Amino acid sequence: MILVFLFNKMWKIRKAEQKDIKDIIEIIKEVHINNIEDRSNGFLASEDLSEKTYSSMIEKYDYCYVCELKNRVVGFLIASSVFLMNKDSEIYSFLINKNLFKDFIYIFQVGIAKDFQRKGIATLIYNKLFKESGANNFMVITSKNPFNKASRELHLKLGFKDVDVFVWSDGIESYVYQLSNLSYLPVDVLEDFLREANLNTYANESAGKCPSLRPMSNDYHFEKDNLVYHDTYFGATKFIGEEIVYKDGNSAWGMNYYGFVIDNDVGEELIDLILRPALMSGSGENIPVRGPKEFLNGEWKYSFKVDGSLFNFTGTEEVFKNDRIVYRLYCHGGFLN
Repeated sequence: MILVFLFNKMWKIRKAEQKDIKDIIEIIKEVHINNIEDRSNGFLASEDLSEKTYSSMIEKYDYCYVCELKNRVVGFLIASSVFLMNKDSEIYSFLINKNLFKDFIYIFQVGIAKDFQRKGIATLIYNKLFKESGANNFMVITSKNPFNKASRELHLKLGFKDVDVFVWSDGIESYVYQLSNLSYLPVDVLEDFLREANLNTYANESAGKCPSLRPMSNDYHFEKDNLVYHDTYFGATKFIGEEIVYKDGNSAWGMNYYGFVIDNDVGEELIDLILRPALMSGSGENIPVRGPKEFLNGEWKYSFKVDGSLFNFTGTEEVFKNDRIVYRLYCHGGFLN
């Protein structure tokens, strides 16, 4: 039987280059300058939109990305480690005094072309930043007045916390958001570990269970270096469980999940023909907490939709047989402080 593994390859997230400057500025104009009456889907941009300024930013700052679709730039993110920020800027001294950490990444701007908003592109770019930077602390500000609704929703969804309000010299107020990982487990390290743990526990039919930690529980255990993964669940056709990652003996990250079979005529074939093969195929472009966006095996179809990042996420997993849904799972999780 042929297995087909599918996931969305439309978007390409890469480092921003000098050739992208005009496209970035056009996005800013589209969602801000030309959208002046409705900034709920845009962001408060700097008045300086010169190519020279953005050329300097891309050259100087260490975390600048674009999202590309068929050779068209449809989104961007410009961010920098604190050490590269302009020490004379208004926001620099405020963030330094506000921040408990000496080392953090400041996100200057995020923009998505109007026709491509609310498609998960900003989340993909942020996940690229989280993984490649390996940082534990991020700061961003967005407009309070006029209210930037879309940006606020995005950052709260990703796990940022509303920590303060900053007032610029011209009187404009901005929300200050912070995302901190006090477990000090870098996202890139966690991603690699979760992928390896997933391939050596429940998804792998050859993996043996470990002794139950609680009465009637089913448990899987995996260790590597100073990291430990433990999955424990209860039930069968209706089940509930929890995954925890420990670093140096301390809980650092976790996920809760609840799943149930909708069609009682579906038996072990659900596990053997679609669920385990989908999970073993990897997560694709999804964060590595379950399977890929889509996986096919004959009359079976697996899908997993996840919203957020490893800092804070929710997800829904479903299995279909001949286009009829037979199983669903809900999950949520993130870093633990």
